[in-house]
Amino acid sequence: MNIKGIDRVVLGVRDIDRARDLFSRVFGMEFVELNGPQFDEAGVRICIDLDNHLELLSPILPAKDVNPPDTKKLAEWLDDRGDGVLFALALKVEDAEAAAAVATVRSEEHTSELQSH
Repeated sequence: MNIKGIDRVVLGVRDIDRARDLFSRVFGMEFVELNGPQFDEAGVRICIDLDNHLELLSPILPAKDVNPPDTKKLAEWLDDRGDGVLFALALKVEDAEAAAAVATVRSEEHTSELQSH
């Protein structure tokens, strides 16, 4: 599995308007907010800057127990860790299905190693 690059970095943020303003003001980034019933149903707000491969993700409180994205888990992480967390790192690969299969096997291997110690 060869990684071809980073598709995007996803930051979970408590206040998406404040985060969007900060990245826009400091780094000149231009975000588009994704809208639609699927985002309302998932209980999430998403802003993305495609040119810079950055996505901001914020749970709408109270967080819903839906997946993906797991907005309830994101809300818990933000409560524990502050105003922002690395939520996901999306990588570019030639064959996403093959990469997912390898990642699943390797994840299971590491999980069983941790459980045996």
